[in-house]
Amino acid sequence: MLARLALPRLALAAALSLAVALPAPAPAQDDHHRKLRTALEVVRGEAPLVEKQKALRLLACGADEVMVGAVTDALLRDVSEEVRGAAAAALGCTLLSRLKGLPDLASALASDRADLVRLEVARTLKGIEHRAALEALERSVRDDPAPEIRRDAARYADELRRALERAPRVSALSAPGRPDPPVGFPIDEPIVLAFDVPVNPLTLLPGTVSLSDPEGNRVPVLVRPDLLRGLRLTLTPATTLAPNIPYTVVVDPAVEDARGEALPAPLRFIFLTEIRPWLKVTAIRTARAEIPPDYVISVRFNRPVNPATVSTDSFRVAIQETGELHGGTIRLSRDGRVIFFTPARSFPLRQTVSLSLTPDLADTAGNPLEKPFTTTWPVRAGAKI
Repeated sequence: MLARLALPRLALAAALSLAVALPAPAPAQDDHHRKLRTALEVVRGEAPLVEKQKALRLLACGADEVMVGAVTDALLRDVSEEVRGAAAAALGCTLLSRLKGLPDLASALASDRADLVRLEVARTLKGIEHRAALEALERSVRDDPAPEIRRDAARYADELRRALERAPRVSALSAPGRPDPPVGFPIDEPIVLAFDVPVNPLTLLPGTVSLSDPEGNRVPVLVRPDLLRGLRLTLTPATTLAPNIPYTVVVDPAVEDARGEALPAPLRFIFLTEIRPWLKVTAIRTARAEIPPDYVISVRFNRPVNPATVSTDSFRVAIQETGELHGGTIRLSRDGRVIFFTPARSFPLRQTVSLSLTPDLADTAGNPLEKPFTTTWPVRAGAKI
């Protein structure tokens, strides 16, 4: 479920939205971390070049500062020219990789003794729309000892210069077409600032993004940037916001976009929280278009559910074609935020399972479900979850 307060695309126009998703399962996280650790060992070991190329790419695309640091270390220190070139190419992967590796790329372009490495660095810099990348290429045009590299750097610099001239510039935030201030914002969900151009996450220092109440008191927030594309900032308040109160989000001018341009003025947005705190569905266990017959339904809510309100009337699982209820066990998670339905018998193949929730469901404070909710899934043997 995704509720959004939409704002127009200005230059670096930002929007506030509600973003909710179930956290990634621990096994998937463990598998990803294991792959990254293995890739790190490959880069630092004696593996063949093709394996190191794959490993460097995986590390740079991991959007993790430590892993990106390992790639930049290979760029500057690996004895193999081919590996240094592969490290330079890998740093074009994600926003964090490009920005975190930009100083080392510029250094390698100026100082690496191997022509093939400097050429690969120049190619990577061409794809990084940042004024520092342009400056590095321009220095190479003036100072590189190899004519062919000076020629290519000049061409790349021209392309990058044109791209930077076309790049959208940072501008103020506004919300035409919305009530002033926008109303009904959820009080207990993360706030997401959605930008139309990437923001440099390395410039998001403490205090550069703030949330305050009408009296100007700061509300402590955890700010998490999008390290892959730089288009989102997630603000998680340390405490639940008060209902029916205007709050202000401010982004300091010290924050830069991914092209190295600072905000010309603070971005400011005022929103009004919802009048009452409804119970809401925030996520459903993700399945593909179809579900297997033994599928366990799980529904996450924004706050703990009152167990007394959970019944086959308020949480109805049925076969759509017949309208008959499908028997099963309903249970709440330990924190009360997730309802699980385990079917007593397999769902019938080539039929459609329907899940319906009613406002009879309520949280532990008596706040009912915001609105009726319904979703369906076809059942197929072998369907993947």
